[in-house]
Amino acid sequence: MDVPCECGNTHQATFYAKTRLGASATPLADRCLLIDVESASLEDRLNCLASKTETMDLLEKLLIRWHATADRIILATPFVGHQFMKSTEILGVWDWLFKNADAERVTLITRKATWTRFRNAHDESGVSFADLERYGLQEKVVSEGKTKQDFHAKFFAGVSTDGVELLIGSANLVRGPSIENISFHRMSLERFQDRYLNALKKPMPGLLPRQNLGDALSLKNGSWTFTPLPKEPWSQFDA
Repeated sequence: MDVPCECGNTHQATFYAKTRLGASATPLADRCLLIDVESASLEDRLNCLASKTETMDLLEKLLIRWHATADRIILATPFVGHQFMKSTEILGVWDWLFKNADAERVTLITRKATWTRFRNAHDESGVSFADLERYGLQEKVVSEGKTKQDFHAKFFAGVSTDGVELLIGSANLVRGPSIENISFHRMSLERFQDRYLNALKKPMPGLLPRQNLGDALSLKNGSWTFTPLPKEPWSQFDA
């Protein structure tokens, strides 16, 4: 869809909605999520200082984008929440993560103590995490996550065979008013493997075929047109 912009330049915004079997009572316009704005610079927008809350809002938007454009999403953060949060607050942060992370596509790397605190908070809520594991009802993001004890780095990446989009910052997965630094980069898969995963001594998770975006309805000059949407329209990464 062509959208006006206060900068005076012309942009084309791309939205997508997951296919649902059968009829849906929710209008398509209310299910569409923004994944790309042509000619907009993520590097310009995402190299700045921002509060923890603003950083998490920006990460949430990138997760929406990466679920449609990436073959794997890697979230590396030593902590989820912080040490002074109550168990209910800790679970609230994890719930946010679960709602925004497809377990088949997301790999979380964090410290062992973070996993332990999540399980303890879950048990304190009255639902034993061990019981959920016994029946295969636990969140796969937790059960299939990776442990790394000696790291303090935080980075979040949308990984594809044709390149990686990378958000780096000082904030863990938590909201709050304190000001953090964030930066956004694009690089090749090989460079990301060498500079990031090898430094953590972690192998590259298996890459999954990205979701086929299917067919597109476009609104231009007041008229709707139908066209197949290419499966890999995001090959614009710098090597």
